Amino acid sequence: MAGSDPFSVALVPLISAASGLIGVGLGAFLTSRNQKQDRRQRFIRDQLTEFYSPMLGIRERLRVRGEVCHKVRTAAGSIWPRLMEDAQEAGRLRETRERLSPNFMRIIEDDNKQFEDELIPLFRQMADLFTAKMQFAEASTRLHFGALIEFIEIWERRLRGALPSEVIEAVEPNERNLAALYADLETNFERLQAALKE
Repeated sequence: MAGSDPFSVALVPLISAASGLIGVGLGAFLTSRNQKQDRRQRFIRDQLTEFYSPMLGIRERLRVRGEVCHKVRTAAGSIWPRLMEDAQEAGRLRETRERLSPNFMRIIEDDNKQFEDELIPLFRQMADLFTAKMQFAEASTRLHFGALIEFIEIWERRLRGALPSEVIEAVEPNERNLAALYADLETNFERLQAALKE
């Protein structure tokens, strides 16, 4: 050590200490970044499993049931006139109408019962999920919460008999009013799935 420059002797430990600090700092930065990414991935997974997937599952059930209802009504609407025309040509219109009317009326009665007993509860389930899991909904999705609640509230009033037909026509509780919510759910579901795959 004799003949060593005192400056060099002091610089070596400083360089070692600085290298150690830089290594610790870089390690902490990388760990923090990885933890942040892990938290983000976990939140996205929670958004999908806790909110968007169940909401879309309910939406899909409603859509398919609506399509089946429409299909049955369309078929009945095209078959009934043909049956009545055939019966009129055969001179048995009144008899045929009296015999078949109850069966065709049951289609409407069943649709109404299903709407009240099964579909409205699905909409309520959707609203309950929205309320309970609001923290997982994107801001764009939360904008549509009011439309869902309004739709349910108007129909529940109607089903309780607390809303005359004339008023219900004026406020128009149509499922088309929920189209923006449905589109937003699908868009965010697909976007979050893609983000999770990255």
